[in-house]
Amino acid sequence: MLDSQLEITLPVVGICSKQNSRTYCINHGRSVYRYPLNAAGDFYVADGMCIACTAPEHEAPELLGHDHFSHAGYHCFFKRQPQTPEELNHAIMAVAVGCCRAVRYGGTDAAVLRRLAELGATEACDHSG
Repeated sequence: MLDSQLEITLPVVGICSKQNSRTYCINHGRSVYRYPLNAAGDFYVADGMCIACTAPEHEAPELLGHDHFSHAGYHCFFKRQPQTPEELNHAIMAVAVGCCRAVRYGGTDAAVLRRLAELGATEACDHSG
């Protein structure tokens, strides 16, 4: 029986699933859980990885929020997904400036993956381009 907090490690990239009501993605051989307050969609913040640097929030303040009631007293999350080309660029930049790769892209859009690669943020992508 798996504990709901147990993270599994598999040598697979880009698989997302639900486990005990928590979404996790296996990325570069490790699982990454999505913070529960993230809006559904391709951009997300990994649970427990935010170190409160606030750099991503400065890039996309209309998309990212922060939870002062989290277990650490601060955790950012995507309060909504980008809806315009300008917002998409803000979300991409938020992923790129994240210092610890907590802000992530879980989608498969080739143009977004290419832009993130150009910005040196491939480690923050759940899928390869």
